[in-house]
Amino acid sequence: MLVVWLPGRYDECQRYLIDLDASFAAAPPPFLGASPDGVLAASALEPDTPPSHPRRWARWERPPGKTDGDVFLHRELLVRSLDGRRVDLVTISDWGGMLRDGGGGLCESHEHLAGLDPAVFPEARSGVRPHAPAFRDKPTVFLTARVHPGETPASFSLLGSLGLLLHPTDARAVALRRHFVFKVVPMLNPDGVARGHYRQDNFGRNLNRYYCAPTAAEQPTIYAAKQAIRMHAFMPPNDHLLASGLW
Repeated sequence: MLVVWLPGRYDECQRYLIDLDASFAAAPPPFLGASPDGVLAASALEPDTPPSHPRRWARWERPPGKTDGDVFLHRELLVRSLDGRRVDLVTISDWGGMLRDGGGGLCESHEHLAGLDPAVFPEARSGVRPHAPAFRDKPTVFLTARVHPGETPASFSLLGSLGLLLHPTDARAVALRRHFVFKVVPMLNPDGVARGHYRQDNFGRNLNRYYCAPTAAEQPTIYAAKQAIRMHAFMPPNDHLLASGLW
């Protein structure tokens, strides 16, 4: 069952994402603790506090009754806006090609987050919610919307895209999920949307002009999106990257 979203406001977008979680989200693997210093309960971690060493999770496993072609969806916190609002990253694919033994360790230990700014993927770092798994031989497609708050048609376009990608039986949707991993950021400028701005952020700046050199302090949403795109461009890293030390 597909949920209905009335695009526009930040709170409407959040309700839609909560409904997506309820309708499609895969149960994340259990948190195993900190490594190599032994097991650390997730409840003992301070919220949004990056660890000094990787957190470890159990492997992602396909639930009973699911096939490789069924929808895989995982929602995670990419970053917080300057006003503290959520900027979500939603991963959509199917269960085929998911890396587990012999390749899933990077996702399960979250070691690939070590080189990113601590504000990026804070829940994955702190043990609240894991990062999405990696998939073998599936290119990653990034979809983002609402960098300009007043461009509400972008939310309608994104809604249509998600409606197709999440359709359980449409042959186009099945083929897209089989061959690609989709990473979706539904609202890149939630503060501007909530404040009623047309093109600007909190500082009255057009975030479309900051993709080349965003900063975590002043353009955290663009900064995090750019870091996530760069990270997924090399996830999982191939043997050449590992041998060269570039990863």
